[in-house]
Amino acid sequence: MKTKLYLALALFAALITSSCKTTTNDWVITQNLPGCFSNVIDNTTDANEINDGLSVGIAINYTQGNSEVIITGLKLPDGSSYNQLKFTELPITQNDSWYIIKSNNITVDTGSFSGPSITNLELRLLERQIGNGITAEYQPALSVSFTVNSKYTVYITRCIQFVAGTTICNGPNTSSSTKETFYIFNIDASKKILEIAMRDVRFVEGMPKMNFNLRNIPFTMRGNSVIFSADELKPYVGDAPNDKYPISNLSGTLDPLRGFSLVFDCTPGSVPGSEFTVSANGSFTDVPKTEED
Repeated sequence: MKTKLYLALALFAALITSSCKTTTNDWVITQNLPGCFSNVIDNTTDANEINDGLSVGIAINYTQGNSEVIITGLKLPDGSSYNQLKFTELPITQNDSWYIIKSNNITVDTGSFSGPSITNLELRLLERQIGNGITAEYQPALSVSFTVNSKYTVYITRCIQFVAGTTICNGPNTSSSTKETFYIFNIDASKKILEIAMRDVRFVEGMPKMNFNLRNIPFTMRGNSVIFSADELKPYVGDAPNDKYPISNLSGTLDPLRGFSLVFDCTPGSVPGSEFTVSANGSFTDVPKTEED
C-alpha cells in the first residue's frame, strides 16, 4: 500500500480530527493531543528531567481570534506536579502553515488557589494527515515551551513523529538519492530510548523497497531536540532482526520545529568493501514522493 503524507489545510484537518462547538455564537475548534513527553531544565543547575504521560489540548476561537491551551500531567524536578494547567485568551497567528501561540502575559488556571508563574509560553502546531481518504491518520507536529517560576524551562512535544525529506546513499562506485523514504520516530521517554521505522527504503538503484525498524536507540535531550546515536544495530523486518544489513555509526537529531537529520553506515552481508553510508534530512513540511508522482 503506497503511503503519502499530506499537509492538510488547517481548517479541514481540524474539522475531521477534533470537535467543533459554538459558545455565545463563537466558532471554536478544539483538539486534544495525548502521547506527549517533556524535557524540564533546571535553569540554576542545567540538569534536566524527562517525563512522559503528558497531553496538550488546544482550542482555537476563530470568532475572537484567540486560543486556549491546556497541559495535563506536567511534573517538575522538585517533585511538584500539575494535573492541569489552563492558559486562556492567548493570541494566535499563522506562518508557513504553522499555528503560533505566544504570550508572556499569562493567567494560569490550575483548578486550585495556588498556581505557578508561567512566562515565555510558545506553542507551534502544524496540522498534517498521513495516508489517503478515509484511512488518513492525523499526525500533527507540535512544539511547546515555557518557563515555570523563573526556574524551570519546559519543552513538550509528541512521542510519535513523522518526518520525510531526502535520503542519500553513497557506496562503492555508486550514489543515489530519493525522496520516497520517510521515517517514523517512536520515543519511549521513560526508558530514554527510541525506535525509528524506515518506510519505503531503497539504498541503491534496483533494490526492492523495504521497511526497516531500528530499535532500542539511546537518546538524550538538548533543549527541545532529541539527540540519538548507536554504535551497532541490526535492523528489524517485522519482528525478526535482519543480519544482511548490519548498521553502524548511527547518529542524528530530531527537532520538533526544524525536522530531522541522521547518518549511518551499512555493510550488506558484512562483506568488506561493500560498505555504504546513508544520510537523510528533512522537515515536517516535506512530502515523500511515490512512483505515482
